[in-house]
Amino acid sequence: MKIRKIFPIIISFSLIILEGCSSTPELISTTENNIKIDGNVDDWGTNLKYFSDENASVGVSNDNHYFYLCLTTNELGSVMPMFAKGFVVWLENEKSDSSIGIKYPLHNIVNEARIMINPEAFRRKGRGMMLKELIDEQNEIRILNKDNFPETVISTSDSSGLTAKIGYINDQFVYELRVPIDKNDKDKYYLSSAPGEKILVKFETETPERRNFGGGRGGSIMDPGGMGYPGGGYGGESGGERMPFNPINFEVEVTLK
Repeated sequence: MKIRKIFPIIISFSLIILEGCSSTPELISTTENNIKIDGNVDDWGTNLKYFSDENASVGVSNDNHYFYLCLTTNELGSVMPMFAKGFVVWLENEKSDSSIGIKYPLHNIVNEARIMINPEAFRRKGRGMMLKELIDEQNEIRILNKDNFPETVISTSDSSGLTAKIGYINDQFVYELRVPIDKNDKDKYYLSSAPGEKILVKFETETPERRNFGGGRGGSIMDPGGMGYPGGGYGGESGGERMPFNPINFEVEVTLK
């Protein structure tokens, strides 16, 4: 039998965090309307909730037209899998049972091989230079339907309607997303939601396949010298210290203001 516990409501400025009997954390969206989707966390101020198990922070906001989302982390082992295999944010409207997937960054086979075969080369460049190269190569956003089927591709240079941007500033990886809240004449993709309704936000790092990228003492992805999934790391060509591997996979429930 499940024992219910009532936890206190934590209020941090305008962001309200609710934790109750549900295992899914609940966030109430703020109404900050000065958010710019540019891969910079400064617009969010104190409106970020830290999740210690994920070593990541999440912020949510909305105005009359858009839903805004921010995810930040300084955990390199959480960021690198996004560029190796791809990262999806799923938005599910709990009332209408509709959902949309935003895949960004996209899977890049070249980066997948580079990251898994020779992570030491990335370390030597430094975190900032390494991630800047990976971010600069990501210029498309893929829209998925609820069956995980790609419907279209949007350029990151298109700042109208649904858009997303990633950045790396002050040792923090930043992911920002904006999605129209309801149907309108201009936007094909939207949440179909209204103030007071709930949205389930799922963060999903795609799972690496069992694949050997050329041996060496780094081994294949799934052996102890390679990149285990989960709980492994990125193994080096010479069997050196592994980069911790902690892909981001969790969800939050958001109530729109």
